[in-house]
Amino acid sequence: MAGQASPFVFSGLSPIAPDPARSLGVGRSAEVFADAPGRVLKLYVAGSDPEAIAAEFRASRLAHAQGLPSVRAHAVVARGERTGILFDRVEGRTLLRHCGVNPLRVMPGFRALALMHRRIHARSGAGLPDQHAILRESIVRARISEGARAAALARLERLPRGEALCHGDLHPENVLVTRDGWRVVDWQKAVAGHPAADVARTAMLIRFGRVVDGPGRAAAMARLRDLVAFWYTLCYRQGPGPRIGFAEIRAWTLPVAAARLAGRVAENEAVLRAEVERLAAEERG
Repeated sequence: MAGQASPFVFSGLSPIAPDPARSLGVGRSAEVFADAPGRVLKLYVAGSDPEAIAAEFRASRLAHAQGLPSVRAHAVVARGERTGILFDRVEGRTLLRHCGVNPLRVMPGFRALALMHRRIHARSGAGLPDQHAILRESIVRARISEGARAAALARLERLPRGEALCHGDLHPENVLVTRDGWRVVDWQKAVAGHPAADVARTAMLIRFGRVVDGPGRAAAMARLRDLVAFWYTLCYRQGPGPRIGFAEIRAWTLPVAAARLAGRVAENEAVLRAEVERLAAEERG
């Protein structure tokens, strides 16, 4: 907006693109490069929304300032035609891989994830986008029937607001297991809101997220995902802090799942859409 300060803290603007030889990994929205000693550059694909990059920078700084095990963000930088964020460099593997190499780690790993989520929700989300507003906007754009959209919006309007720090996308690929403990990454979707909504989203991502390779294992893995999602939710409920019941969490499932269908196309989008339509039918009675 004209007259307002930029949300970015720019450092090291350069017309030179990063050296491909220094690439550490590529994701759907960004690539990570080795940068200065002890630093990495998360460089977003060309054409990325500048406000989304600013949102991740602000939320990462907020989480770190409140003592959470996030990765410290230093500055927003430009490299060639792309924009990115300079972070501290941490060595580790995702919680998904950590559990994948040893199935005995699944239950303790997801219990620890639930307790980490409790720690996040004990912090303030002041200054972050409003959870209700973000969900409403996403539901309006979701790839669902008009009946399901109306049901999801009606349900959302009856749900409580909150001011807790909510990660907005906490799942096993956004947690790094390092020698120095866990680090929570990818804070781009962080909001100020109600913890039950954040828990419902994580449970939904566990159930419908990208966790298996190949369709041959889909049926068996779906049952396992349901079990793990239930275990994670149970562990969250039993953790320290305000009590949140299963019913409170389940109440958010329809709007949260519907909102997910406004983002990039999921690998199992048809399954998630069918779940949204089923929940919407229940909502309508």
